[in-house]
Amino acid sequence: MSGLRTGRPIARTAAWLENRNDKRQCVVLICERPITGTETGRTLATVVASEDGAMLADRGQTSAAMGFIKARLDRNTTVHADEAATWNDLHAHFDTRRVNHSVEYANADACVNHAESGFSRMRRAEQAAMLV
Repeated sequence: MSGLRTGRPIARTAAWLENRNDKRQCVVLICERPITGTETGRTLATVVASEDGAMLADRGQTSAAMGFIKARLDRNTTVHADEAATWNDLHAHFDTRRVNHSVEYANADACVNHAESGFSRMRRAEQAAMLV
């Protein structure tokens, strides 16, 4: 699973600082890994205001992304996520494996390439829509 902050790119100019209207949102993808090589896994997506749930976790609250995840995954699920601080709360609920993208794309324990592939397609579609 992973999250992608998307929307129109923001040029941080003086005019933007005066008239902030950040309409960007975050897409969270949960990709099911197939058990056998002949089947395909499902992908579930949701859009939340922000991927970052770290501040909410400090106050004992659950972010929208974590609520979506906990409502859809079995407690015995092994979750693969990147090293974003947002996903730290996963360790309390699931067997969690992490991959640090600044070091590697995948390792022997974790791989989030299914989600990253979905984000790549979303970015390309977003760029195409901006050209119209």
